[in-house]
Amino acid sequence: MEHVVVALRKGYSILIAPDGRLSRQPDMRLAKQGISYFVERTRARLIPVGIVGCTVDFLIWVLQLKKVKIEMHIGAPFNLPPIMELPLVRTDAYHQNADSVLVQVAALLPVEHCGYYVDYGRFIPNHNSWVPS
Repeated sequence: MEHVVVALRKGYSILIAPDGRLSRQPDMRLAKQGISYFVERTRARLIPVGIVGCTVDFLIWVLQLKKVKIEMHIGAPFNLPPIMELPLVRTDAYHQNADSVLVQVAALLPVEHCGYYVDYGRFIPNHNSWVPS
């Protein structure tokens, strides 16, 4: 994990799946706290990207040289609030920031791909600053 922090501090861009890993299901899962940790350590700006058509099967098809269709939806850059500014226990603050990232991604995806975040992503009044409660 420290390599990621060093890369971010040097200005490199990295792609992170905040809900864990690829799966056979296209639905979003509950966010992992790792994204909050990286942002807290580096204050990196985030760019949400919603990808449709990229599951474990996608990797199998690519390795078999099959033609694969994916869609990529790119959102506006945003920042997460520092953990210490949130009125929550530290662990809950990390969860809230991680959820905030996936809410931004859910807003970019068709509703059938939002999974855990289906109720969040459609009701973002200002998607650059909204944080779920």
